[in-house]
Amino acid sequence: MAKKSQRRTSEGPTPLLLVTLSLILLVFPLVFYSRAVTRAFDLTKSAVFTWLWLVLGSWILFLSLWKDQKWLKTPLLIPIIGYALSLVFSTVFSITPIISFLGVYERQIGLIVQLQAISLAFILAGVVDRKNLLNIVVDTLIVFGTVNALVGMSQFFGFDPLGFTSGYGTEAFGFMGNPDFFGPVMVITTFLTFGRLLSDLGSDNTWIWLTSFALQFFSLMVTAQGGVMGAFGGLTMGFLTFHTFFTGDDKKKNEKWLYAPLGVALALFVLTLLVFPANRMTDLLSAVLGIGVGLTLWAFINLVFLDRREHAKLWRFSAILVVVVLAVGIFGVYEIYSLPPVTIAEKLGFTVGTRLVLWKHTIGFSIENTLDGKLFGIGIESFRRGFMPYKPLELSQLEPNVNYDDPHNNFLGVLAKVGIIGFVFYAWIFIAAAGMLYKTLRVAEPKKEKMLIIGIAAALVAYATNLVTIFDMLPSLMMFYALLGLIMASYNIYVRPTEEIKQTKPWVKPTTLVAWALLLGLSLYNGYYYFNAWKAESYFRSGLGNMRYYESNQASLTDEQKPQVIASSLYFLDKAMAYNPNESYYAINYLRAASYYWDLTQTASPDEANNVVATAIAKAQQYESTTWAPENLYATMANVYAKVGGLDKSIEYFEKAVNWDHQFYSARMNLAILLSNRAQLYLAQGNKDAARTDLNTALEHIKHAQEVLAITTNEELVKMRDQMASIQKSIESLLASIE
Repeated sequence: MAKKSQRRTSEGPTPLLLVTLSLILLVFPLVFYSRAVTRAFDLTKSAVFTWLWLVLGSWILFLSLWKDQKWLKTPLLIPIIGYALSLVFSTVFSITPIISFLGVYERQIGLIVQLQAISLAFILAGVVDRKNLLNIVVDTLIVFGTVNALVGMSQFFGFDPLGFTSGYGTEAFGFMGNPDFFGPVMVITTFLTFGRLLSDLGSDNTWIWLTSFALQFFSLMVTAQGGVMGAFGGLTMGFLTFHTFFTGDDKKKNEKWLYAPLGVALALFVLTLLVFPANRMTDLLSAVLGIGVGLTLWAFINLVFLDRREHAKLWRFSAILVVVVLAVGIFGVYEIYSLPPVTIAEKLGFTVGTRLVLWKHTIGFSIENTLDGKLFGIGIESFRRGFMPYKPLELSQLEPNVNYDDPHNNFLGVLAKVGIIGFVFYAWIFIAAAGMLYKTLRVAEPKKEKMLIIGIAAALVAYATNLVTIFDMLPSLMMFYALLGLIMASYNIYVRPTEEIKQTKPWVKPTTLVAWALLLGLSLYNGYYYFNAWKAESYFRSGLGNMRYYESNQASLTDEQKPQVIASSLYFLDKAMAYNPNESYYAINYLRAASYYWDLTQTASPDEANNVVATAIAKAQQYESTTWAPENLYATMANVYAKVGGLDKSIEYFEKAVNWDHQFYSARMNLAILLSNRAQLYLAQGNKDAARTDLNTALEHIKHAQEVLAITTNEELVKMRDQMASIQKSIESLLASIE
């Protein structure tokens, strides 16, 4: 088998390879690096990726399709295509199809971008067909990861060579814009470096790879806990996989080199514990969880792919380990979820405790949707709209100010958004990738090349571990599918005989060509959409900037200047909605600007003031069925109606906001005040029954609002809770006077 899978390694890079490397070198930095590296979400990331894919990626994929398409037929083909089709059906049956198709504000990772990212796996698998090309692509990604680690660490320690300030203090982290999104990307490049180091030990490059690994691993240690979990999950997988596939002299010869990166990693971890004692318990817990996840996944892979007779002891040990982990896990989850929310928060911390409660209710939400027939979920990027009406009280008590647009667990996010069918295909991708790596490790020769495959396997497990506590963004999507492309390429290079994948027929099967043409068509549309969306965002920034200027400089502006500033804000926001009519966030800010304009002109020009508000409300109403944040849209409309004297309409829209988010405490408080005001009007008219009804309803709302804030320790929210108690007494007093 080893002889059959031998590859030509003397040939230089082909033009196709050079274009591919250009794509990698261009796309990764440009997509990761937006107008400010500190921005977590940015339209430019998806826009630049789409345009570069149209220029380079679509052409490279097309050229790859003209090869004999046997290179496509790996065990990953069905799960990847199945998952891609699940995304399509999830979008078709989404509760907000336009949002699922294009993505939400600034994140922009809807169906089209996800399909483009998936195609990266096939681009790399189709191009990387020799060992030297595999090494070149891995080295390119390692260089990117090292540069990103250097930028991230410089930002963390307060020195940003790119000259940007951070909304997260000094912890922006590289090209990602947020420490949480740094981890899923860097765990992949870190362990590709780990594998490259092991495969190249003893050469002149050893210290280069070790230094790169140290820099990347250290950058993970000072990120959020997900980075630590992923790092130790990958380390565990790398160490155990080595001992699974190396025996005898090969094991003794290479074992000492294995301990070099492990020693560096542990030393860096201890250093971070000493330097940053505030994060000590969180990092220790994250490391233990990472080791546990890595160990469990290793054991599970052994159960699925090891020959039970050939490795009887290892197979039995893995079975026992999986059973023990499952038993402990089930008992631990039962114990945690038997505690009240306040106890979970006290024992585990509000962030950790909240995530656990959120995950529990995401599973319940997903089961409910599945039983209702939503087998493809509620749609990409539609979690917030779907989950907010479902959100339970205990979750809001832990985090009263948070509206969840993702469960912060990518696997559960897929389950909720793409449904049980999409989740099965998504899990199948990881299982199939692990099986391909196992087969590749069995036949890879020489032994040092096996070490590189161990690094790729560790990267896969590290990424999977990291996603337990965070969701995917475009950079991590790109890196993940690039990793899958490397796994498919490695499988074709080492496992499949050369005769199977050499070029034979220069033609493309109709189904493949149609799939490529559909993807190209969608991407062309997306490119045009981003051209307009970029214009819209420019107008929006101008409009929002003018409105904020008015808000912060009212004292220094003259009476003539104030309406001029707001009028210009309305003009730019209207332009933004014209260029991107799908974005409700623009309409919400247009409503705010219109309410300011009404404040400034209602006395001098009441007709004009009312017309501006009426126009803003009409524009906002167009987004009721498509907005990803209906509770905010309704609350803003309610506030505007309350200002212009539409008491009944204000109550109506606050009730809509509360129907979407039952735990919307500020909307409930405002609703209680407005109902109390209307009750007093009814009393003045002698209508006691209507007044009594409104006051009883107001009392229910104000009590529920206080219940949401029952366990908060935030000073501002405690003051608001006291204010609510005062409002409750006033309502009870008024109600008692008419009984």
